[in-house]
Amino acid sequence: MPFPGRLIGGVTLILGPLVWLAGFVLRYLATQTVLPPPQREWAARQEFAAPGQLASYVADPALMTAAFAVFVAGAVLLFPAFVAFGQLVGTRLAFWGSTLVVVGLFARLYFAGADQTAFRLTETLGLDTTTRAVMAGYVDISYGPWLLPVACSVGQYAGTLLLAVAAWRSGRLDRRADAASWLSV
Repeated sequence: MPFPGRLIGGVTLILGPLVWLAGFVLRYLATQTVLPPPQREWAARQEFAAPGQLASYVADPALMTAAFAVFVAGAVLLFPAFVAFGQLVGTRLAFWGSTLVVVGLFARLYFAGADQTAFRLTETLGLDTTTRAVMAGYVDISYGPWLLPVACSVGQYAGTLLLAVAAWRSGRLDRRADAASWLSV
């Protein structure tokens, strides 16, 4: 039986997008609700999201940690989901599309590690010092060694497009069947 199998593939095809969406919503709520309006306006004027996210973490570390953890959990669940969907479509184009999306998801995990490190620095260095340090080295910290995570993150967009085209060309998007018949293919 090929990885991830029908059960794991089916479960992650359902849960992955839902958990990732919940992570996006929590991240939005965390950055929009914990800061008072003047600080939110200041954060919105910044060139990058990092200063606002760091301030939000200091204001409510539990909510920001939960938001980013749920987002990462969604990315992890999407890995077998995209592999299963690529196998379901079953074409060479779908193989390349799902591979590129998975590479992009790995980049998300790198970015999550950089975010978590910056959040934890606020606990020892304080918000102002951490914000200055992170912003001074933002490109080196966020974009990763040799810009590899940024290059990999492009895979999410290119891979999603390839996978959608492959699914359309194979006729998989035209099916009017229920989820059970998709998983039995």
